[in-house]
Amino acid sequence: MKTSYYWKMEKRLIPLVVFLAGVFSQAELVLGQSCPLNNFVLLSRTTSTNKIKWGFPEACGTNITRRFLRRTYTSQSVYQDIYEQNGSCRYDSETVYSRTDGCLTSRGEEQIAANGYSGSQRWEDNSLCGGTNNVTVQGNYYEAGSELAWLYEIASSFPVIFLDSDCGAAYAWSGGALGDEFGYLVGSDVVRYDYEYTDAMLREDLLQIMPPYPTEWTPGSGVAYWIVYPVEDSHGITVYGAGGRMQYRIVLLDTEKDVTYEVQWDEVTTYPDGTPSRRESKVAQVRGTGDPNNPPFVQEELDVPKEQCYKSVDYNSIKIREIFEPGDSSGGGPAAPGTGTVGGSLGCQLDGGGCTGNADTAPGIWMEVSMGAAGPRMSAGKLTLRSSIFVSDLFTPIHLTWVGAQTPNVEVIKAEFPTTNYLRVREAQLVTNQYIFNVGATQVTNYYLSANEVEKTNLQVNTTLVLRQVKAPQALADIVVVPNGYEIRFYKPDQVGTAKVGGVYPIIDPNPFVIWRVENPNPPATNQLRISEIRSSTSVREWNYFYWPESGKWTLRIWNANEIERVSTNTIDGRQEVITWRRVGGQEALRIKRLFRSFQYDEVLVREEVGSDSNPQVTVYSYYLPGTFGVTGKILLQSVIYPDGSWVYYHSYNTNGLPVYEFRGFGDEEPGGWGSRTTVYMYGPGYGDDGTINPHVPRKVIEYLQWHPVSCRYTLFPSPFTRIDVQCLDPQAQWDDPNNLFTTNKYYQDGPYQFMLKLVVHPDKTLTTYSYATNATGTLWTNIVAHGTPDPTYTTVIDGTITYSVITNSGWYLLVETRDIATGVVLSRDMYSNFDEFGRPRRVTHLDGTYEDTYYSTCCGTVESTTDRDGVLTQYLYDAAGRQTGYRKVYGANVITYTNVLDAAGRVLRTDRLAGGSQVTTHRALYDLAGRLVAETNALGGVTAYAETTNPQTGGLIRTTTYPDGGTRIEEYYRDGRLKRVTGTAVFPVKYEYGVEQDPLTGSWREYTKEIKLNTDGSETTEWTKTYYDGLGRTIKIVYADATPSDESDNPTHRYFYNSKGQLWKEVDPDGVTKLYIYNAKAELEYTITAISDTARNITSYDQLLGAFDTLKSGPDRITRTVRTVVPASNGKPDRIRTDTYVWLDGQTQGTLVSSVETSTDGLKTWHTTWDNGRAVTTQTQTTYGSGGTRTVTTIAPDNSYTISLYEYGRLKSVTRYDATGQQVSKTSYTYDAHGRQWQVTDARTGTTTYTY
Repeated sequence: MKTSYYWKMEKRLIPLVVFLAGVFSQAELVLGQSCPLNNFVLLSRTTSTNKIKWGFPEACGTNITRRFLRRTYTSQSVYQDIYEQNGSCRYDSETVYSRTDGCLTSRGEEQIAANGYSGSQRWEDNSLCGGTNNVTVQGNYYEAGSELAWLYEIASSFPVIFLDSDCGAAYAWSGGALGDEFGYLVGSDVVRYDYEYTDAMLREDLLQIMPPYPTEWTPGSGVAYWIVYPVEDSHGITVYGAGGRMQYRIVLLDTEKDVTYEVQWDEVTTYPDGTPSRRESKVAQVRGTGDPNNPPFVQEELDVPKEQCYKSVDYNSIKIREIFEPGDSSGGGPAAPGTGTVGGSLGCQLDGGGCTGNADTAPGIWMEVSMGAAGPRMSAGKLTLRSSIFVSDLFTPIHLTWVGAQTPNVEVIKAEFPTTNYLRVREAQLVTNQYIFNVGATQVTNYYLSANEVEKTNLQVNTTLVLRQVKAPQALADIVVVPNGYEIRFYKPDQVGTAKVGGVYPIIDPNPFVIWRVENPNPPATNQLRISEIRSSTSVREWNYFYWPESGKWTLRIWNANEIERVSTNTIDGRQEVITWRRVGGQEALRIKRLFRSFQYDEVLVREEVGSDSNPQVTVYSYYLPGTFGVTGKILLQSVIYPDGSWVYYHSYNTNGLPVYEFRGFGDEEPGGWGSRTTVYMYGPGYGDDGTINPHVPRKVIEYLQWHPVSCRYTLFPSPFTRIDVQCLDPQAQWDDPNNLFTTNKYYQDGPYQFMLKLVVHPDKTLTTYSYATNATGTLWTNIVAHGTPDPTYTTVIDGTITYSVITNSGWYLLVETRDIATGVVLSRDMYSNFDEFGRPRRVTHLDGTYEDTYYSTCCGTVESTTDRDGVLTQYLYDAAGRQTGYRKVYGANVITYTNVLDAAGRVLRTDRLAGGSQVTTHRALYDLAGRLVAETNALGGVTAYAETTNPQTGGLIRTTTYPDGGTRIEEYYRDGRLKRVTGTAVFPVKYEYGVEQDPLTGSWREYTKEIKLNTDGSETTEWTKTYYDGLGRTIKIVYADATPSDESDNPTHRYFYNSKGQLWKEVDPDGVTKLYIYNAKAELEYTITAISDTARNITSYDQLLGAFDTLKSGPDRITRTVRTVVPASNGKPDRIRTDTYVWLDGQTQGTLVSSVETSTDGLKTWHTTWDNGRAVTTQTQTTYGSGGTRTVTTIAPDNSYTISLYEYGRLKSVTRYDATGQQVSKTSYTYDAHGRQWQVTDARTGTTTYTY
């Protein structure tokens, strides 16, 4: 839901940190504050099972060996037995045994149990006594837990167990005590194994018996996994496969209806064998619902992996941002189709804005190309390529995906693409030729057979669905396979047929306006990938990725000029990652080192060092153990220590993983101290609602300083359509205390705009209403926002302004207009026109008739040039990587070029100005490897140096600035990041103290800041000021030093008082001068009263002031009234805004008009009128725009004399003064040199003054 203070949903990375068991480590660097309060929830559900890998049991010691699906066994043997039975019969027996086991039709144990196996056996018997010796062969199965397994056995007195096929099979024959026995065995055995039962086959079987997902979702991330492990039992070594799959959801909370949000996160893969963990960056887009009971979510599934590993979602990597917000500073609208970004995952966004580090954690390849807009307030998504590893099919469209919120205006077409699988078939043959078995005693004799193995590779061709086309309103992306890669060809709508042919849209004009090519530039090697953006034969940008798996190094080379290197290596208990920015072949410009530690099925960042190894900026993190506070599925942040010594410590969380107690440093207090700044978050019912709506939002937040309450706020949700935000004046107030400040947000309860913001009632009792409209075809969207005085029911604004914002189908403004509600007068208007092929307006025309032009480059979606109201043309310069390297100003015939030299990290090293054939260097800068400014040189060669150190006693930051003249400014900071003192030879030294004291008037505890002037030796003077703040951060009093420093009750004090609407209504300065303020219904300041009478001086409340105001009007108090009105065109004047100022004379009940200022709503005319005893004295100013970048400002004085100021391309060219008869009195002309500097000033009376540089 959008609130009155709604911010864009820009979610930053929660610090990934290491678990330090609650022990804080010292640190020396800060990269920014962090807080685990985020407007999203990660949910998951998992299912798992295990399965025995059946087949012929084989083993070689304790090593896991292969299983095979088919066994062929042939045995030829002769067995002679002399046996005396009852002393009367003796016979010889000769048996020949032959057996073949066939290929089983199914790998499932259940099938084996039901169907047995195919095979044949033959026995020959020759008995001297005519007897028969039958030996049978059978297949048996046994039950192991809930799984069936199959075991081959021979049911005879000679059981045979087949052991390791890799290192030879052993026969274990045992003969029983048979009385008088003599015999021998002569023969040969052949055992053949083929069709290996691979782990992949075991995984496929496991998937067939996987239970369904549970219906309930649980907080945090589950785990998808695949593990194969041996278990030794009575049958030898049995191989088990265990696997699980996971579905997860990232649920977005507090979204605005129909706004598109982008969600980015990492899937983490960890390996049981110590292989370095891997991160895969993911991205998705969803549209907001505004419904707290039906929030939007991203849902993904992690199947049982195909390799032995664990896969999970890193909760701390989740980031959410609003990607489509018309009306931002650039005029709104999404990126043009075909505009792309490369390299984000290496910590650098190369999108025309320079190279800046970001919080992305997954290394590897990252490409994103926009599909433009899909309609008003609607993105068409983007094409993405992301991979953390190099694989053989990376150069095919298999890894290319479309990311976007589902919309009927975007059609995604997929086609089958061939994929090649290589199937391995192993065959093993074990052979022995002869053996002897002596009968006479029980014994076991092992015979090891020779082993021969053959491996065969069979080629199998499958297909998978890949992107073929993406059709959006602004463009069609056609994905075409080319040698060694593929291309994404972008066509405009008029280049594409309207009806599909063969399942795809035909291309009518085969000239795409941009091609993105993904290819292998160096086949057959597969460790390099090139991405090219091709706009024409002369407009090609290239990015080259290199990967070295043996060292874990990624390199992104941009246009063979700059490169970013990322190296990931294993450590004893985790992983280290080093990212560097440099020119190709040059020195490092920026360096970041991150240390991760493996933690369950995830990894966490324990330490981040920015800069050189000898002097890095360090941030250290810690986490709680899993399961702490009953929270599973995510690792809870415990603490962060920043480089400047500041810190945050989360003492406890609730069972939903939301923080309850948060501690932050105060002053120089060390981490974990209890005298710090404490924030307590309270959830659930008991604070104005039942706690069921948006339970993740704390209902009460109270802040303590050294355990004294200093501020408090509440958030209430009485219904899904109402949100109330409460700010407490008294830190210990209840939510419904009438002295609190209330902001009420209400949302539409039904209809097409359900859950969209309807109105906001502000603490000052003004009202803002929101309404929405679309045209019949849905191609235009209109926002209507009114603000001002409400009607008695607080549903309609009756006095104030109303703004209409019309947004086109391409997401750009068509019109923005503001009117006065009472009169209907247009106060401002911007009309957009001259739209380009992607719907971007190239001209905005203002209410005064002037206009500004913006043109976009054919490459990269960057701004090519702008022309302002004065006709000044600005052309923007970029390097091959799309970074802005300067601009060119065109003032008619005068052209001035400003250029920047950038380092590999995008920082400005030098700024030059070029004009008239000469070049001037205006600025130079030097940075360290942490990105900190070390020195800068101005245009005169003066060098300013900067240095940072850490106070060894407190851990706080010390920053020293040395100016070109040798003067110094030394800033020392407390550990909490606030300024402690400023000393040095170039400043007036000062010291700051911070604390909390109890207000003797109200009993509430208030924060204060004390500023103390210092002597040159650093000692304190007796001059100081002490400023106190209320719980809303407003200044409530300033105390000044006096002659009795031990007692502040009699000190000079400046006090501030606020009414129940949050408005300043009274202030009393140290001299006792009292000022009173009264506001109108639109919350505008209307009356200012300087109190003279005791009646006015003794007023103690705003209500009392309003009640006594009529009395004050006729008294001695100095009263000034300011009235702002909108006046329709009349008396020869256009629509205008008029501001009248009245004053009250002593004893006067009605104010006297003393001045009026009227400004036409187009801003071209003004009238300044001063009233003297009812006589008007007016000064009039009029602005006109001419051709050639000229602008004329004419000022007419009350005596009808006038002045004409002429501007050309924004520069003052001349000022000419005339008397009332039109005779020239004076004229001053100005000329400028090639660099735009004032060169000559010519006075028509005295001549020319020339300046040289």
